[in-house]
Amino acid sequence: MLDSWRFLQQDSGFQLYGYVILENYLHLIAASEDLSHDMQRFKSYTAKQIIAHLKQCRSAKLLELLAFFKRTHKQDTTYQVWEAGSHPQIIESEVVMRQKPDYIHQNPVKRDYVDQPEHWRYSSARNYAGQAGLIEVIRAWCVTREAGAPKTAFPSWSLGTSALLVFCAGRRSRLGLY
Repeated sequence: MLDSWRFLQQDSGFQLYGYVILENYLHLIAASEDLSHDMQRFKSYTAKQIIAHLKQCRSAKLLELLAFFKRTHKQDTTYQVWEAGSHPQIIESEVVMRQKPDYIHQNPVKRDYVDQPEHWRYSSARNYAGQAGLIEVIRAWCVTREAGAPKTAFPSWSLGTSALLVFCAGRRSRLGLY
């Protein structure tokens, strides 16, 4: 997953603001000129990598489950790794944007996996706590367009389940909660 995000950061200007990866889902806060396309690329690449890894490890039971969950209308694939679809939301204020990283970083704590968000290795909570994270994230997500111009919040997402529309520096930018 991290390799895919790094590729998108370099290839298409994908901006990652936060993430949490858990065993059965992930949340991410990101922005892109074409977020929908970038998320499709992310899902496609990571699904292929996960399936290849499971085949290499001969994880027949997991592959059977992924085959079982494949949507019948999808004729071009054998397995269903990611949940299909997304549900757009809008983040219009800095207040809401400040809440999103805190919310996603609390997921491992709420599940009693760790005592503090920054203790979860697969999370940007470390980045926000000033520690080295697994991937570079943008922590300065509020910008001022020009002197005296109002600040506008950036992104937040959770993968596989929803996408966000966020207003960045006065223009609409597709973000996602996947």
